[in-house]
Amino acid sequence: KQLPKSSELRHICAHNNWDSNKFVLGGGEDYELLFTSPPKDVTKIAQQFRKADTSVTVIGEITPEAEELFLIRGNGHHVSLRKTEGYDHFK
Repeated sequence: KQLPKSSELRHICAHNNWDSNKFVLGGGEDYELLFTSPPKDVTKIAQQFRKADTSVTVIGEITPEAEELFLIRGNGHHVSLRKTEGYDHFK
């Protein structure tokens, strides 16, 4: 799954060799609505958003055994979101 990022953010981070995930996860500037739904409803919800000409991105899942929030990078490494610098949305 991918975190949604604007083309402007991707461009400026690439230009400066910055990790865009640090801005998305810890910047404190919310620009996306985050919500949860049962997995069985994901396709139906995505269809409704398309009808409204609005994008929706599945970014992950909530599992009952999870005791910590973490990001799984493309290479499979787990990164704790509790250690993210910047604004802590969960305090």
